Amino acid sequence: MRVLIAVDMEGIAGVVDATDVMPGTEAYGRLRRRMTAEANAAVAGAFDAGAAQVTVADSHDRMRNLLYEELDERAHLISGPVRPLDMVQGAADSDCAIFLGFHAPAGTPRSVLAHTLSVTIRRLSLGGVEMGESELAAAVCAHFGVPVALVTGDDGLARRLAGSLPTARTLVVKESLAYATARARPRAAVLAEIRAAAREAVAEPPPRPAPPPAPVPVEIEFLHPAFVEMVACIPTVTLTEPATVAFTSPDAAQAARVIGLCTLVAEESMHSAHLW
Repeated sequence: MRVLIAVDMEGIAGVVDATDVMPGTEAYGRLRRRMTAEANAAVAGAFDAGAAQVTVADSHDRMRNLLYEELDERAHLISGPVRPLDMVQGAADSDCAIFLGFHAPAGTPRSVLAHTLSVTIRRLSLGGVEMGESELAAAVCAHFGVPVALVTGDDGLARRLAGSLPTARTLVVKESLAYATARARPRAAVLAEIRAAAREAVAEPPPRPAPPPAPVPVEIEFLHPAFVEMVACIPTVTLTEPATVAFTSPDAAQAARVIGLCTLVAEESMHSAHLW
């Protein structure tokens, strides 16, 4: 069994504020160690279940957060931002996936740091289905027949995935009280439960999923019209509303590539327009 563990940061226990996940802050320095500790717990659980190989994909922001020198020495690490499969780079060579430290999509009530890929995006849909990062990453995994066996994060994400990704186990590591407030579980208990949940998930993963129907129509609604002026210059991407673009991709993996490009261009437009 080859296991991919994609690790985001907003859903890590103890993370509550945007400064917690921003490189350069004191809080980030502390919490990237917590992120690495939770990754190690998942790696240990996967190997407990008999995994032959575990690949950890650092999947937060510029994707250079995990501390390689503190990561379980049995694990492979994917680090750095240039990736065709973005958050789930390595899915094509895996048998099941774990999403660690993920968060709910933009607009989710009472959920810590809920957003969808970028602060520029209000709503993302594939095939007419609105989704967040977990669902998008799961769709890319499904393109390769890889099931998502476990997702960890806050209770807002768990509520969301009960409907949108019901075959995946979920583990709640903190209870959201507001967008930037949460009650975190005890540290030792969280690590022990992640290890146990990963062991169970890898030992009995869900069935291989069918790939999303092709072609895949995508619609992205941004928060401000200025964010899409350059996005609409991307070939195949069409402006449909003042702050909304649409395009169609041959499959979910290709759709994720174009979505990532749209996000990068929108963020550059945001900074250029001094809207952030």
